[in-house]
Amino acid sequence: MDQKFLSEILQSANALVCEVLEGRMSIREFVKRYGDFYYAYALDGHESDPAEKSLLSKFQRQIDFHARVQQEVVNLTFDAPPDQRDAYLQAGRITDEDAAKKLITLASEFEISSM
Repeated sequence: MDQKFLSEILQSANALVCEVLEGRMSIREFVKRYGDFYYAYALDGHESDPAEKSLLSKFQRQIDFHARVQQEVVNLTFDAPPDQRDAYLQAGRITDEDAAKKLITLASEFEISSM
């Protein structure tokens, strides 16, 4: 992974977040399109050599943001039949409405507009 590629994938993921924030995409569509972004690109550095870890550190703020989006929004949002809703909520999952609120909070906390 080089700096240009890393910058591009982070900007693409940021753009998806912004589409939700601007009301142009539902949280359901966001979860579908975002997928396993953070894991797919191993942004935690677990597959990286020292040079790539150094590169990742230059984008640490954005990577931290996307780690939290993945873990606190995407991973917890569920799509289940209404009769199973309570079971999912009891298991720690969150509704689409709560996912959208969490995404807004994270975007504000990390000041996504400045990324």
